[in-house]
Amino acid sequence: MVDAISAVNSAINPIVQQRKDQSIDWNKLTASEILEYAGQGQDVPSAILQWAEDYSKIENAPDDVSYESVNGSTDVDEVNAQTSSTDGPGADDAADKMAMTTAQQDRQNLIDSGTSLYDQGRLFVERSDSSTGAVTEMEGYAQSSAKNSEETAVKAADRAGQTVNSTRSIREEYTALIRKVQSDMKNVTPGDLNRIQQLGTQLNMYGTRAQAELANYDIQLQQIDEQFAQYQTLPQEANDYGSQTVDIGTSLVQNNPNQQETVNTALIENIDGATARAALREARMSEWHFIFERDYQMGLNALESGAEALDSGAEGQSVLDDAVNRNQQSVNEVNNAELRVEESTFIEGFERPAQTNGDENNPANANQAPENNSGKNQESSQTTSANKTDDNGVKDTALLTDPLEIQRRKEQLGLA
Repeated sequence: MVDAISAVNSAINPIVQQRKDQSIDWNKLTASEILEYAGQGQDVPSAILQWAEDYSKIENAPDDVSYESVNGSTDVDEVNAQTSSTDGPGADDAADKMAMTTAQQDRQNLIDSGTSLYDQGRLFVERSDSSTGAVTEMEGYAQSSAKNSEETAVKAADRAGQTVNSTRSIREEYTALIRKVQSDMKNVTPGDLNRIQQLGTQLNMYGTRAQAELANYDIQLQQIDEQFAQYQTLPQEANDYGSQTVDIGTSLVQNNPNQQETVNTALIENIDGATARAALREARMSEWHFIFERDYQMGLNALESGAEALDSGAEGQSVLDDAVNRNQQSVNEVNNAELRVEESTFIEGFERPAQTNGDENNPANANQAPENNSGKNQESSQTTSANKTDDNGVKDTALLTDPLEIQRRKEQLGLA
């Protein structure tokens, strides 16, 4: 009997759960959807169910509105008014504004608030000049950082060269002994194995220290690249504010201070510094009496400020692109330096850190890096070397720097 009751309860519970489905947001459903759920046995809130039943009886009512969107109304005129407010021209204007650039949004806000064209000019001259100043500052940083980046690459190449020179004879002796172990194990002496361990330890020391310094150089270049990424918007902002300022200036010098209703979003693509300066020259050649008019003077100021911002934006983008390319070339040269050290010492370069702001990655801590990372680096080199063969045909060389491996080979030869 108990089993039969449990079976009945198991059959009933899903139905109860379905009727009390808490995941349904009834406010967002249309009348037809609400009625469909009600027909399936769902427990629909009474007020919403009543609205759905009443709304479904209205002739020519929109069928794609929810209870929430019409505030529970069943009046056709009210429904049409509310749906047109969300789907009509106002909604399109909001979408257009969302797609505007920062300067275009600023200008549109001024237009919407009834700001005069003269005051728009005054405000945009300030913002245009500010964007020009920001780009000028960025250019100085980008150029000096690119120079530092190239100097860092030279240091990395020099460090790799020093390591290669310092380990050349060590590596040659080491690889010769390894070839002897691989090809003539019976004649390998305990002295040979001890010497392999000594040489491997020296290569490990040289390689770990060099790779630690190169890793710090890599971090410095990564930080420069991150700063460049933050500056990418500055040239575009200068173009953006410059184009709007020129547009304002053009209207003012043409003695046409009438209020615009919307921002011309195509300006940023169609105006450059040369075009703006040509307009400025033409304006200055106009009839002399205009020079005493306030709007005309503001128009000249706006044209000049906007032209400078447009020129600054174009030049700034060129400077920044060049700096980014130079830094990337430096990164490539540091990577090449790491490969040279690896080929010389069998120690791989350190993994590039995901976060460069911590103290452990601070270039100032370069002297501490070998102690902090040598164990990790040695383990990495030993693991990856297992399937690697160098230019001299020597395989598994880094594994032989392990004292346990040396001891194992001694025991194999009966020398331990």
